[in-house]
Amino acid sequence: MNKEVKASLNRIFEVELLQQPLKKKPRSWLPQLTVVGVVMIGLLLWISGSWTEHTANTPLQQEAIFDLQGTYVGDNSKVSYILNYALGEESYDSFALQTKQQPYGIIVNTTTPLASETKHRVALYMWTLVQNVDYIQFETEEQSATLTKEQFSMIDFMAIRDEATLNSTKPLPLNMNNKELATALKEAIGTAEQEQGIVNLIVNKADYMFNIGEEHYYLWLNEQEAVFVKASDTGTLYKVTAKAYQQLYSHIEIR
Repeated sequence: MNKEVKASLNRIFEVELLQQPLKKKPRSWLPQLTVVGVVMIGLLLWISGSWTEHTANTPLQQEAIFDLQGTYVGDNSKVSYILNYALGEESYDSFALQTKQQPYGIIVNTTTPLASETKHRVALYMWTLVQNVDYIQFETEEQSATLTKEQFSMIDFMAIRDEATLNSTKPLPLNMNNKELATALKEAIGTAEQEQGIVNLIVNKADYMFNIGEEHYYLWLNEQEAVFVKASDTGTLYKVTAKAYQQLYSHIEIR
């Protein structure tokens, strides 16, 4: 083939190649899929993080907190949850668990001292929900305060089944297995004097409740006197005598 023919053929090929539509290069979706995947993962992590934070800062429903009843003092996460829940708006710096040997305890470290009412609230929650804690110690740089379960031995923690009782909006059940307390209560009931007239007391506002035999009682007690009513006759008020009151107060007072 001479040079002129070759040149002619080359020109023909070039013209045909230019006239052909350009073939699009197959498009790769990998970069786009990678970007979408990263965005979706980030979104899921953001949603998950927000939910976890919200859950951690949202109190359990009243019935749900009692799902933790029976917790052991060595269960760090559950004890932490109960402590946060019981403190409410109060805060603490850290806490420690003493579980190596009895007595088992919870040490709560705070910057400023907690009010006595707050300490008692924490104690009630702990001894109701954590079955083997013996003491709770509150520590600051300036002072230390310890509450022991023995100090609260007049309360029947096993009988507490709702949060209203822990919040003092219902009377606390007295522990009739405490023999000295049971004796003092029987003496107070047996020697009490009936008050004149008919009363209209709200029994849920009583400080304590207890049973003697088949009768259920509601008791109001302060630093000066004690009165009670029977559940079967809430319109009749009985006042505990001075002597019986002293004996009874010595067993119920939290020292």
